[in-house]
This record gives sequence, C-alpha cells and structure tokens, in this order.
Amino acid sequence: MNTIVKWGLLLGLTKIVWSLIAVAAGLEFSSWWQWAFVPIAFGFYYLGLKEYRDKDKNGLLAFNDGVVNSLKIGAIEAVIYSIYNLVYTQIINPNFAERVMENSRSEMLKSNPNMTDEQVEQALSMAQMFTTPGVMFIFIIVGGIVGAVILGLIASALLKKDDDQAEVV
Repeated sequence: MNTIVKWGLLLGLTKIVWSLIAVAAGLEFSSWWQWAFVPIAFGFYYLGLKEYRDKDKNGLLAFNDGVVNSLKIGAIEAVIYSIYNLVYTQIINPNFAERVMENSRSEMLKSNPNMTDEQVEQALSMAQMFTTPGVMFIFIIVGGIVGAVILGLIASALLKKDDDQAEVV
C-alpha cells in the first residue's frame, strides 16, 4: 500500500475512534476535546512524511514534496471522516442536528444571558444552515485540508532533507 494512502487511512480511522470516544464520554461538543486531537493528527503527518522520506524517497524530502503529500494525507482523512460523519448524523444519530442546536442555545445563553429570545432564534436560524448534511460534509473537507496545510508545513519543515543535507557515505 502506498505510504501516503496508508497514513491518510490511519488518520481518518483514528479520528473516527476519537469521535466515538467523545460521544461515549459525553464530550461530543467539548472544544478542548476537539483541540486535543491536533497533536495526535500532527503525529500522523510527521510519521507519515518520515516514512515517505525514509522508505520511498531514499532519505530525501523536499519541503514542497512534504507539503503536497501532507495535503494528500489530509484529503484522504477528510473524505473518510466526512463519510463517517454523514453516516453518523443521518443514520446512527439522526437527532444530531437537534442536539447541536440545543447545545448552541445553551452556550449562547451561558456566554450572553441578556440575549432576547428573538436574538437567540435569529442566531440559531443562522447556525442551523451549517448543520445540513451537505454543508457539514464540505466544511469537514475544507477544515481537513486547512489543518493538513498547517500541520504539513510544520512537519515538512522538520523533516526536510535535500541532496546537500544527505549524509556522505
């Protein structure tokens, strides 16, 4: 199996497991839990690019090659997670959008208790547009690619090794 595909699949499956743990632990809407996945994801980008550099590229990795392959890892992960999310929100937990809206309402009122009912309803009607299956699918893909760029830039900078940096045998 292609190294990049392997690491994209592993990252996507790990993100699904992370999501299932969040649901089981009641952390589905916890921002700290979502942010806690970032170093894990970085580890996948780093290890994936390291294996790609060492096994597929004879120990060499140009910066731009690392970034491009990080994007590939991220795109694979994003597609896998988007499909899972679609299945989860439409089949496994069809009340997910309602739960998102309830959580949004409670968070809005907690952070701004002076909001009028009209303001809350207006904000929720805007938020509801983002809980449709198609919009969530697209946002997950875009978010995955943006994350891949950021984490891939860092991993590529750390792993970059050009011909002039290669060890002399």
